[in-house]
Amino acid sequence: MNLSLASESTSTVEPVQQGHRTGLVTLVFTDIIGSTALKQQLGDRQAVALIQKHHAVVRELVASFEDARVISTAGDSFFLVFAKLSDAVKFALQLLTQLRDLAQNTGHSLADRVGIHVGEMVIQEEAGAAQPEDLYGIHVGTCARVMGLAGAMMWRRCI
Repeated sequence: MNLSLASESTSTVEPVQQGHRTGLVTLVFTDIIGSTALKQQLGDRQAVALIQKHHAVVRELVASFEDARVISTAGDSFFLVFAKLSDAVKFALQLLTQLRDLAQNTGHSLADRVGIHVGEMVIQEEAGAAQPEDLYGIHVGTCARVMGLAGAMMWRRCI
């Protein structure tokens, strides 16, 4: 093995590793099914107000899990990370209940689809930050595709 080549390669990689680490995490993607149709049906103002209520429910629920974080949002979707798979599943089930309650209070049902995937990620962190700034890796795309396969998660009462 050429040691000078190996040390040169290591010095090239070191700056990339600063601020980044890898870890096994549980990724969650959510989005509202039919949000465009909702905006057409209710109009922008009323639909946006409902979507903001939805976002408040999601953020409050995420905050109830000690090791969960919102990584990013876009429109009506969330990219979340959980330390434990069981917490991600609990989140998804509790979200269903909360959205059912929101539908009863507003008279408009919201259906979310949720993708959950576990994988080793590159975690970008700001120096001294308590939470990750962003996550990278093939598992991010995989989780998004899992969510894309998911049907609308709506609470239905079975009698």
